[in-house]
Amino acid sequence: MAKKKPGPKPKLTKGDLKKAIHKHMGNLAMVARQLGVTRPTVYAYVERYGLKEEVEKAREELADLAEVALVKKLQEGDGRLIEFVLRSFRGHIYNPKDTTAHEGEVVVRVVYDDEVSR
Repeated sequence: MAKKKPGPKPKLTKGDLKKAIHKHMGNLAMVARQLGVTRPTVYAYVERYGLKEEVEKAREELADLAEVALVKKLQEGDGRLIEFVLRSFRGHIYNPKDTTAHEGEVVVRVVYDDEVSR
């Protein structure tokens, strides 16, 4: 059986790749989808054009955007998000049966609207 020859490699310009990286905030799977190529092709072009720092910069922008949204929702009093932040960033594990505070701790009980009527 004859081996299939690979098709011509896509020609991606540095500018097009850079724009797509920033548009998709460093998500290279989405970059590949937009440009109609595979992820390995995108990674190869990122390497070839020396764009690793651009990818990291775009990912940092995404993280910054997420942090701003997180803070806004926390300030609005989103109870589920408050619980998530306490669990994630401070390592608190919420146990509704344990209402004792340990030395230096504050116990926070999040009550959701649907629990109030119980």
